Amino acid sequence: MMEEIFHYNITLLYLSISYLSYKFPEKVPKINNNYITNFCLFHDLFLMLLNSYIFLGICYNVYDKQLSLYGNEPNDTSNVLLKNLMYHFWISKYYDYIDTIIIIAKGNYRQLSFLHVFHHSSVSTIMYYNYKLIPYGGDIWFLIFYNSFIHIALYYYYFISSYKSNTKIWWAQYLTSFQIIQFLCGNTQQYLSILSRDDYPPYIREVNFLYSNYMLYLFMSFYLKKYNIRLVKYC
Repeated sequence: MMEEIFHYNITLLYLSISYLSYKFPEKVPKINNNYITNFCLFHDLFLMLLNSYIFLGICYNVYDKQLSLYGNEPNDTSNVLLKNLMYHFWISKYYDYIDTIIIIAKGNYRQLSFLHVFHHSSVSTIMYYNYKLIPYGGDIWFLIFYNSFIHIALYYYYFISSYKSNTKIWWAQYLTSFQIIQFLCGNTQQYLSILSRDDYPPYIREVNFLYSNYMLYLFMSFYLKKYNIRLVKYC
């Protein structure tokens, strides 16, 4: 119960700050750019290291426990490492809220989009219920595996952008492509998991599957719009 109260309180606070800052930007205190840059470097480096720890931990756990892509036991109480990694991954999603605080502090309200705010607030909710219902992970290991890997690349990009603000990073345009690929892989894995076993808590994998499809739609729309790609309609 306390975890649920914590989750909804902090997420409501996050949504309130995001909305009020967007509606009343003139009320946001001005912060020295040097302070923001220095904090960004720390923030990005910390999340690179945290996601590296989670990613490498998952790699070791897959090897050690011989986990399959899908069809794993949902309540293997011997897999304490995966439980700990799930917990750290879930908690890290609240720390990710600081991404939005940085955007607000910089005054980059164009980046404070529905995709950004919804993604941050919803992924913490999804992970809260995954950890609550499947604390020992089961097939959820794959979600943590690919998401932590993507975030290593993502925060490395942010770190370089903060450290060398005038440097053009040639592979930046592929980051969204990698995120789209992760949702495609996640959709496939969750679908196969649903077909393979029926002893998971009701609806959690189905919700994961539907959520991942919606995020795929949002990221695809963002990608097409950002890179001005038009889909050809064939009659």
